[in-house]
Amino acid sequence: MKGQLEFLVSTIIKVRNGFTLVEVLFVLTILSILLLFTPKPNLTSLNNIHVQQFFKVLQSDVLYAQTLTPTSKYNIRIRFYADKYVVYDDNIILETRNYPKGLSVDTRTNDTFEFSNAGTIKNPRAIIFATKDVEYRIVFPFGKGRFYIHEN
Repeated sequence: MKGQLEFLVSTIIKVRNGFTLVEVLFVLTILSILLLFTPKPNLTSLNNIHVQQFFKVLQSDVLYAQTLTPTSKYNIRIRFYADKYVVYDDNIILETRNYPKGLSVDTRTNDTFEFSNAGTIKNPRAIIFATKDVEYRIVFPFGKGRFYIHEN
């Protein structure tokens, strides 16, 4: 009888495949401590990617307006607002683009760019975009339809 009881107890102990509550809590505690010290995702780099993508889209829209001007009977313009910019001719809005989050524009100066029939900028100047870390000066030079960007 005593041998059978020992056999049953040893069989029950060998069959046990799970973890106790204390073991599970111990592992969860270690995991939570490790997660506490992991670095948070860097959102500024994600915002920088959005800003760079915005400038690429702006460059393609300027090229679009520049190539559309000689074939259009209207003047093609790009106007910068506080939250978006619009590509339009005298009657129709062609494109509307919103700025990425965290990007602002200085609209205190003349904020409309117009292209001549040759595709050049009629009123060359600069416009300033800014994030909380970087200021971007977009320069539309005289005699060219393209622009270049200075980071400050």
